[in-house]
Amino acid sequence: WRTKAINYVWANSSKKGAIWPNAFVGKKAMMIALRSSMDKSSTWYSEKRNIRKDFKQLFGSDIQYIDGIALMTDTDNSQSHALAYYGDIYFSAK
Repeated sequence: WRTKAINYVWANSSKKGAIWPNAFVGKKAMMIALRSSMDKSSTWYSEKRNIRKDFKQLFGSDIQYIDGIALMTDTDNSQSHALAYYGDIYFSAK
């Protein structure tokens, strides 16, 4: 797998700010906990990230382009359930 990916997650079993490699592809896909079990559910949260800075921190190189994005709600590993809403997603130079 040659693709490098950042996975911003709500992690029930990790602290906010924790970083770890993806369990299935290793360090090619790094996980960053933006939210944890300490954050209230059923609440609308806004997130703003400097993806270029995060990428450089995680992989040690700069990026010029993003080839794709994926938005997912996934609980298969925790055997639980989740409901998520996504909206107003955009990229900017700011």
